[in-house]
This record gives sequence, structure tokens and C-alpha cells, in this order.
Amino acid sequence: MKITGNLLAKEWNVKSKHSLYKKEGNWYHHLNRFPGAFFDDNGYIIFNSKDEYVDSPYLQIGKTVHIPGGISSVPNYIKIGVEKKITNRLNLVNSSINIELDRRNNLWDEMLQNNSAKRITPQMLRDLKVYGGAAGIWKDTDLTGQYTPDGKGITVSVLHTGTSYPDDLFEDGIIYHYPHTTRHPSFDKNEIEATKNSKRLGVPLFVITHNESNQSLRDVKRGWVEMWDDDAEEFLITFSEEQPEVAPTLNEETPFVAFENASHRRRAMVRTRPNQGRFRIGVFVRYGCKCAVCEIDNAKLLDASHLIDKEFEGSDDVRNGLVLCKNHHTAFDKKLFKINPQTLELAFNEITADDIKITRTDINYLELKPHPDALKWKWDN
Repeated sequence: MKITGNLLAKEWNVKSKHSLYKKEGNWYHHLNRFPGAFFDDNGYIIFNSKDEYVDSPYLQIGKTVHIPGGISSVPNYIKIGVEKKITNRLNLVNSSINIELDRRNNLWDEMLQNNSAKRITPQMLRDLKVYGGAAGIWKDTDLTGQYTPDGKGITVSVLHTGTSYPDDLFEDGIIYHYPHTTRHPSFDKNEIEATKNSKRLGVPLFVITHNESNQSLRDVKRGWVEMWDDDAEEFLITFSEEQPEVAPTLNEETPFVAFENASHRRRAMVRTRPNQGRFRIGVFVRYGCKCAVCEIDNAKLLDASHLIDKEFEGSDDVRNGLVLCKNHHTAFDKKLFKINPQTLELAFNEITADDIKITRTDINYLELKPHPDALKWKWDN
């Protein structure tokens, strides 16, 4: 697909009457209609009138228009996030996605008629084209590749055997790990992108597990990819009939919620794991996939720890969290060390950093830090 200014204006919902695109963003032909916009691969600048365009000190207007530092150097440049660009482009070229959505709804209805999608034979899943491969992710490229410009398709189902990560399946969802197989790396990469496409296009997938009482049969859940973290290499898939509501975007100005209210906590006591899944991936996205106080960066050995503990109704606001390896999470909970909320330096209780292999004695280096109220509560308690 050829990228043009008109295409990007439509894709990014930019209200411009004249739209011009250049990959590098440092020269353009003239804008003749206003509002007018210049686009590059990552964003745009818009001029609401001809006077605003002609008088801009950042443009060198002659036979063509030159912007020495590129349009990204202009103060009113609007940058579009990578994920938004991918999602918008998929939706723009894919008006037929409802066909696939209807197909999956019909598949789910048929499976529900089979003992509520439980105790299904593998052969039935293959006949329905719900699953058809030996790998954990099945995307049926021949069928779903038509819905994505790159042909990678949309994941139809994921298989959870419970052998590698038995604790990641819970009542209302699953933490599903990126594949690492012995096949050519492009296979794993394409399956990861196809699973992301499920989220981008708002299409459900199916999570297949072994039936507890008969391992030769399969149980199936209807799931939705909610989020993922490329560093931790994990997806959060939530089980639901309808697509879960998108959580509001959190920024540093968002009021910090330190505690869940008691009534909500009582209702949620038996359903905490899905929230823990969202909390885990959210904390990893915020702080990175590495222990805050040592060098361990293997996601299998890392926890998303609460500062205000869940037993005290601490919230799942990611600013109430910190990434710690399992050993240092235990040490933190046992109060072998604390984090000073004023200096962000570690304080040790009857031990030294060397005793428990801590290599970072403060968290000032973190680009984004826990909320001061959460740190203070942990320090005081």
C-alpha cells in the first residue's frame, strides 16, 4: 500500500483539506487548501490558515517548502504512537473484519452446544478450524491472512497445556507467554503479531486447555487480548463473552488511588487473579522487565510486587507496584530492606546489601517511580 497524506489524514483522523506526506519530513510541495497538514512516518503538523502557514518561522518557503530539522522539530508537531498507527492502518484497510468476527461468534455458539464448550475432542476442534497446528498459537493464515496487510493474520486460538507455566491460568483469564520454539524465528514472530492483531482489530480468540478429568479432551474459553509487554514477553487474555472495556490511560497527573474500597474488596476476593494479571503486565510496562534492586531480568523470575499490600486493601494502580525478583520480593515483604520515600535509598535491617545480593541501593535511576504515598505507606508499615 502506497502511503499518502490523504491516507494518513484519514487513518489518524486529521481534519485537513490538503495533506502532503514525505517519509523524512524535511521538504514538501506547497499547501494550497486549509486547514493543511504535512505528514511524516510518525506524526504531522497542521496549519489552520494560509497566514499561519506563510508566517511560520520554521518553514523555508520557496519553490518547495523546506524544514531543516524535519517537521518533528516544529513545536506543534503531533506524534502518533506506533501501536495506534498499526491499529488504525489495520482498521482502515479492513472493512471486512466483521466476516471473521461473525465466523468466530458462530464457532463459539457451536462449541457452547457441546457441553458448554467443555470435554471437546481435538478432532472436533480441527474440523471447526478452531485449532490445527502443533504449536501453541494457531492463526490459520490461509483464512485470516486476508484481513491484515502483511498477511500475518489474526490468532484464532492458543493452547495452554499447563506444563510450562501452570500458575498462569486463572478463573477469568490467562497470562500467555510468547512462543520460543525451534522453528525459524519468523514463525514465532508472526504468531506474536497475529495475537496482537486480535487486540488491534477487536476480535476474540479461543483459549484451549486440557480437561481436568480426561486429559484426552479439551475445554475452550472465549478470550480477548487485553494487553501485552514485549520485554516480559507476556499477553494478558481475559475470558469474557464481550470485549472488556479499555482501561483509562494513566499518567502521572492521574489521581493516585492507594486503597480499594472495602465493598469492592469483598466482591473481588474470589476474583483477584485477573486484576493481578493486569497489575503484573502494567507494572512491567511501567518499570521494565528487570528487578529494581539487582540485575535479574528473566520474567520467569520476576514479580510485580505491591507496596501497599493486598491484605491491607492496596490498589492495583501500577504506581503502587515495583518489579522485584522473587528473592528480593520475599526480602522486601519480610522487611529486610525498605525504600526511603524521601531519598529513594534502600535502608537495611540487620543485613547488608551484599548479604542478599542487592546491587542497586537506590531507585533514583528509574525513569518512572512509584507514587510517594505508596512508598511512604511501605516505609511506615
